[in-house]
Amino acid sequence: MTVPLTNSSTSHSSHVDVLIVGAGPMGLMSALWMAEFGLKVRIIDKRGTRALNGRADGFHVRSLEIWDSFGLGHVFATHGTRVSQWDLWAPDGKGGLMRQKQDGTIGTDSSRFIPGTMHQGNIEAALIDAIKRRAGIEVERGVIPTRIVTDNTKMHDHTAHAVVVDLRRVNKEELGTWTVNAHRVQDGIARAERGHIDANVVPNDGSDTVPTISGEPGSTETVHAKYVIGADGGQSWVRRQLGFAMEGATYNAKWGVIDAVLDTGFPDFKKHRTILSPAGTVLSITRENNMTRLYIQLPGSDMDQYEDGILTAQHLMAAAAKVLEPFRLSYSYCDCWTIYKVGQRVSDHFDYGQRIFLGGDAVHTHTPKGGQGMNVSMQDAYNLGWKVAGVAKQQLNPAILPTYESERRPIAELLIEIDTVLAGNLSQKDRKTTLDANAAYDKLRAFNSGANICYEPSLVVVSLPPGKPVTSLPLGMRLPPFPIFNLASVLPVDLQELCPSDGLWRLLVFGGDVTNPTQLSRVNNLGMALSPLLSKFRSLEQSGPSFLVPLLLISYEFGYIDLGYKHIIIASSLVERCSPSCIR
Repeated sequence: MTVPLTNSSTSHSSHVDVLIVGAGPMGLMSALWMAEFGLKVRIIDKRGTRALNGRADGFHVRSLEIWDSFGLGHVFATHGTRVSQWDLWAPDGKGGLMRQKQDGTIGTDSSRFIPGTMHQGNIEAALIDAIKRRAGIEVERGVIPTRIVTDNTKMHDHTAHAVVVDLRRVNKEELGTWTVNAHRVQDGIARAERGHIDANVVPNDGSDTVPTISGEPGSTETVHAKYVIGADGGQSWVRRQLGFAMEGATYNAKWGVIDAVLDTGFPDFKKHRTILSPAGTVLSITRENNMTRLYIQLPGSDMDQYEDGILTAQHLMAAAAKVLEPFRLSYSYCDCWTIYKVGQRVSDHFDYGQRIFLGGDAVHTHTPKGGQGMNVSMQDAYNLGWKVAGVAKQQLNPAILPTYESERRPIAELLIEIDTVLAGNLSQKDRKTTLDANAAYDKLRAFNSGANICYEPSLVVVSLPPGKPVTSLPLGMRLPPFPIFNLASVLPVDLQELCPSDGLWRLLVFGGDVTNPTQLSRVNNLGMALSPLLSKFRSLEQSGPSFLVPLLLISYEFGYIDLGYKHIIIASSLVERCSPSCIR
């Protein structure tokens, strides 16, 4: 496909390394990577504020590991709600419901984190604050792209600004806003409230809850970018301009979603629950502020009445109450509610010419039942971000860029496959037995945490030679958590904590037992050999320290090495260039 370059009629122009379209979790995570690398980046969004309610809220463990690598783990620890157990409820054969299965939530067996939930407004506020603190970058609100073209004479020169995008600041009446339908019920009367729209994770967040247009309404400009990232959702403007098709099908069932403070006699509402009954299906997960989120299968016989503007929170709660019978169910406060009917689709392309990239809902849409939307989107951004930033900083060869699609497209396809099975087995119409739901969750468990994803051999994942024994660190998977001790401080630390997402590469040297003189000599010889390597790996555009940081990990019986020997290790050739730690 060729996108021709034509003249622009906008008033002025600017140049950036990366332009990001869309300021949801995918776009913000991408911008955070660019900020870490010190790139010139702009991020625009058609809406006038960040998320105010509802939407994505589930945090799986791999996403928490990524947040922690950016120094944001404390945000979820302080403001998130952790969920450690999942229960399955189904008919007891006597007209009631009973708990038929319980298990740990997905990912607790493979990570040092516990999954949970956090208000998307808090998620976006924390990312926006982190980006601003690192690079002074702010989201430009009420700004939309109107044209995107490429200069095909520059596409192979990755130092050139080959993508041209025209932008327009919308007029006030065009400004995208969030629907706020929070209300409290007292004596049968619903009274509107502001709702929990104010983020409490960062100071001075209130300005991003008031609809704003960044700049003069109606003004235009042209942006020349090296790269563009389309993170503009399921109706992606960027994807449509490129002519990419979403392939798949629409799942016909409609579900309602409500975040509310419940009044119920049903047990287990502080856990993650799946509730199956002849009346339908309800999924629930605990939220902040004593709220619970319910996903409610809407009765098929009443499908025509369930449209935005007609369906009410009371209707949703009544549908949920039928599923939970004989337990009572009502609510005293509703923060937000909506309905959805989502297609399960994947884009036929994830990039154009390794200059324009798409991620998140712009390339894969599905139901929210597995809590994967935001998680897979942020993991798309994490995968794409270091590659684009590394090439833009001239640390990495542009040949690495195609690995974004080769790695993330199979994940999107697997997500759709699992979501299709889950959606069918949770549907009252399609589900035959409780075992169907069990089987669906077993399949989901192997994928959902994000910690077990294994990329195929490629330019960035080496292939083991034939006959080579499989190591305990599977190639293509994320570095697993592992407790170690820092030899300088003798304090415990996790292996993942030694690898922050800061734009530097870590070379892990597993030095073995250096109390053995022969092994110590081998380690020191490697240290000498590393010196020219560290000098080699510097950005072409700048002088300064290497962006490759070696880390030495040694193994011995704890307490065997005394302080004096520890100093010998620290003074050795390799350790002078490493942060020494030991594995017990």
